[in-house]
Amino acid sequence: MKKLTVLVALLVMGSVSSFAQEKKTTPERIKLVPSSHQSQTTKTKAEQIKDLESHLEALDAKEAYIRKSPEETKAAQENGWFENADKQRKEIKAKIEELKK
Repeated sequence: MKKLTVLVALLVMGSVSSFAQEKKTTPERIKLVPSSHQSQTTKTKAEQIKDLESHLEALDAKEAYIRKSPEETKAAQENGWFENADKQRKEIKAKIEELKK
């Protein structure tokens, strides 16, 4: 029993001293470096128009899906989704017209 008590005491003292001796270092500040991964090429006007038209198609598809379900339609109306979608459509169409000039 005495050996067990001494063993436990040594273990406790060893773990306490190891925590006390642990060197606490503060992490170095993170340095932000500009990414070289960014696309160096810009899209042509035709590609931009195609992307915008694809976005319009996606909005139309989502609206069709929402309108199929009365529950989804109600939730979308309560959240103002239709108004937001209309606003996005106007902005996208304006960008398309601007790009076509």
